Amino acid sequence: MTYRYLTNQYPTTGGHCLLLIKEHLKNYCGWVHQASGNGTTFSTTPGNANDVVTTIAQAGTNRAWWVLQMPGSTRQWLFQCDSTERIYRLKFSPSAGFVNAPLNASGVPTGSISASNCPSASDQLLVNGGINDTGASSPGTLFTPAGTYRMHGFADDAAPGGFCFWTVYTGTPRTIWVWYLDPMLIPAAGDPEPYVIHHVAIGGNVTPFGMGLTSYLGDETNGPLAPFKRTTGGGFYRCPGLLYGQDTGQIVAPGSSQGVYGPEAQLPLVYARRAALTNYGGFKGVSSLFRVRLSPRSTMETMAARSTRDQVVLDDVVTLWDGTMPLY
Repeated sequence: MTYRYLTNQYPTTGGHCLLLIKEHLKNYCGWVHQASGNGTTFSTTPGNANDVVTTIAQAGTNRAWWVLQMPGSTRQWLFQCDSTERIYRLKFSPSAGFVNAPLNASGVPTGSISASNCPSASDQLLVNGGINDTGASSPGTLFTPAGTYRMHGFADDAAPGGFCFWTVYTGTPRTIWVWYLDPMLIPAAGDPEPYVIHHVAIGGNVTPFGMGLTSYLGDETNGPLAPFKRTTGGGFYRCPGLLYGQDTGQIVAPGSSQGVYGPEAQLPLVYARRAALTNYGGFKGVSSLFRVRLSPRSTMETMAARSTRDQVVLDDVVTLWDGTMPLY
């Protein structure tokens, strides 16, 4: 298990950004192509040599799509360009795989998989965008205009396969797009699916921040998603990261003037879902990728846990870094 880094990238388009990530995952992290379509041709043959989305232009072609499977698991992710190279659908299949016929806007199987119509999965989760595989589904804009952001990230090259990729607005320490799967370092007892996924696209140089515990990361409406008893009647439900506070109500983490300071200036990031919310709830686990920062630092500032610059700040949390000087 080794984290493979992709840092300090300056994509020219959104398609370029996702192509860089896709090729990094395939070439260095053990992810395997399952199917793809570039608007002209398509392939449903597994194996990285069979990928038909291999250029920036193809990745940014309207209706182009691709499916990758994570290492050591049945988890698959599907990206599809929707109208422009800044707008993409994103779907996740935890076990069944994207092998079924495309669905129309009503969720009814329609036609066959093609160069422009992506497959569906019986257990698919719509992470960004609607259900329509055969036409526009109005997903949120993932990327700001070309040349306005840097992209960074990393992925594990073996199970449990954790990863995190993000963009930061050029010259401004703000996280504006985030996509991750966070395996639990300490999971809930007996949890068969001990992971949390998160995807947020802010779409501009604005607040709130993508990894803010008082915004998206800690939000019960738009925050991280986690499987709760998914195979026995449950599903994916919002499972936010928790703040740390005192009995007076004062928030002490993430870092502020009232912060608690220690040798690492960090605390574990805990995911949980309040019992008062509908459906399932409870403790999910402790993050393996992130820790809550206690010191008042800014996004893309580095920290040293075991070696020089081996951590970096993303809004309210700290995550892994490769030791290089970050650019943004």
